[in-house]
Amino acid sequence: MSNPSILLTGGTGKTGRRIAAQLAGKGLKARIASPTGAGPAGHQGVRFDWLDESTYADAVAGISAVYLLAPAGVAEPLPAMQPFLDQALKAGVHRFVLLSASSLEEDGPMMGKVHAYLRRNAPEWAVLRPTWFMQNFSEQQHLPTIRDEGRIYSATGDGRVPFIDADDIGASARSVPDYTLR
Repeated sequence: MSNPSILLTGGTGKTGRRIAAQLAGKGLKARIASPTGAGPAGHQGVRFDWLDESTYADAVAGISAVYLLAPAGVAEPLPAMQPFLDQALKAGVHRFVLLSASSLEEDGPMMGKVHAYLRRNAPEWAVLRPTWFMQNFSEQQHLPTIRDEGRIYSATGDGRVPFIDADDIGASARSVPDYTLR
């Protein structure tokens, strides 16, 4: 595998670990940013904390592209993410792929501000705006009620909401634009 030129923030999470596996399948190595510095087999891990600027330099060294997953538990992520984004741009990162949500418009609340920042500042960027994940049924909140009660509880009422597989989100992140970097 080649040296990592792709940084995956949230690289051990639901979408990030799938992107890492898909990249490995193409013979590409990623740098996996996580609080512990651990990365999945075949990838380089690096300790990373959105709120600790001392972890940024090692994360972006030699990197051309970054998959962005917002810090957990932060209502307005741009203030937490912007110092890293600024440093990544100064370090020569030119491609960013942001995981947002279908309900979050550009320059609106939460990831919408990060989306607007990327439009204004990043040379190349894409924003993925999926709806709900299929894995909510098999890995998360719906699993216990399906298993124990045979029911799914949702705030959608009679509305129809599409669910997307996290593998498909990963494939989109990996290929939009294609991570076969210059």
